[in-house]
Amino acid sequence: MSFRNRRALKALRTCTHLMVVAHPDDETLWGGVQLAEGNNWGVICSTNGKNRARANAFVKAMKILGCCGIMLDVADRREHPPTNDDLEELAAFIGPLINGPGVVQVVTHGPDGEYGHPMHIAISELVTRLMRNVDSLYYFNFSETQDARVLKPRAWNLKESAIVRYLGQPSEMVDSDRRHYLLSMHEAPVQVADYVRPKALLRAIYAGSEVTIT
Repeated sequence: MSFRNRRALKALRTCTHLMVVAHPDDETLWGGVQLAEGNNWGVICSTNGKNRARANAFVKAMKILGCCGIMLDVADRREHPPTNDDLEELAAFIGPLINGPGVVQVVTHGPDGEYGHPMHIAISELVTRLMRNVDSLYYFNFSETQDARVLKPRAWNLKESAIVRYLGQPSEMVDSDRRHYLLSMHEAPVQVADYVRPKALLRAIYAGSEVTIT
C-alpha cells in the first residue's frame, strides 16, 4: 500500500460517515451534495487506483468536497460485472471499515446501479451483504421534485466544481456524461427500506441514449 493510501486509510478509520463507490466520479455525481455538507465523510472508491489522471481528479474532488478518500485498484471491467476474486478483495477491505464502531451512516449505489451499470449493481449488492446494521445503510437515489441547485445551492456549487475536475465544463461534456450530470441535479439518497427506483425521471433523462431503463 502506498504512503498516500496508508495515510488515507488511517483517516478513514476515524470517519463516522462512509461512502462506497465503484468509480472515481461516482461519489461526486451521486452523493456530492451530501459530502459537501460535511459530517466527517470518507470515500472508498473501488477502482482506478493506478490511473494517474483519474486519481488526480479524485484527490482534487475530495479536497473541494472537504472529505478524505481512498482509491483501490480492483479492475475496472467497464460494462462487465466484477469477478469473484474482485469481490473477495473488496470485501476484505470494505467490510471492517463500514462495520467500524464509530460509523453511523454508509451510502452506496442503489440496487439498480443508478442507470443500470453492472459494476454499480455489484458494489450495491456487496455493501448490502457486508453491512451488519442495515438501518445505517443508504442508497444513492434521485427525486423528480428535488433540485439540489435550488435546495442546497452552496453544496451544489461545491459539487459542480468537483464534477468539473472529472468531466470538464457542462458545455464540453460528451452526451453520456451530460446526462449523468443532469441526473445528479436530483440527488436524494434514501434509507434501504425507502428505496424506489425513479423510472420516469431516468427514462426522461436517458431517452434517445444507449441506456435502457427497464
